[in-house]
Amino acid sequence: MITALEPTGSLRTTPTARRTARRTGTLDGAIVGLVVNGLGESEALLEDIYAELAKRAAVSDAVRVRKPGLSVPPAPQDWDRLTREATVAVVGFGGCGSCSSRALRDAMELEWAGIPSAAIVHGAMTPTLRAMARLSGMPDYPYAVVEHPHLPIARWDPDETKLIAKSVVDRVYELLTTDVSGQA
Repeated sequence: MITALEPTGSLRTTPTARRTARRTGTLDGAIVGLVVNGLGESEALLEDIYAELAKRAAVSDAVRVRKPGLSVPPAPQDWDRLTREATVAVVGFGGCGSCSSRALRDAMELEWAGIPSAAIVHGAMTPTLRAMARLSGMPDYPYAVVEHPHLPIARWDPDETKLIAKSVVDRVYELLTTDVSGQA
């Protein structure tokens, strides 16, 4: 007998289910899952992004999840709540190698569960993200990028956090509402 380990950290889906969720073209009425890993000001960033999304669409509510660590998936009870209640999700912030790849993987797993998702990561992590996307069977899976001069460790003051939220919200909105298959 041969035992194989699944290198991307989850067996929640089968390979045939690995595709993006269907987008509706709007966030009106959406319940936004906010999946925070706790890196630096990631919680404030996702709250600011939610506030920006609420200015653009009549979002209904938010489901807030704080993961137990940077490089792990949400706790099982939080995963169940997300997949039961959220209609779209924003995951972040990925600023280091392991937290970036896990943020991207969390977003992909939410997609596989039928929830359109957007991962927010730092541009310095692009090689790590491309590797995770390839390992996960979705080599072109897109994400929202925060670039320099903003620190990848998410140590930002409140004004910088709001500025970053405003700089990525268009991309987040696009990722949540527009077909993302084949985009990079």
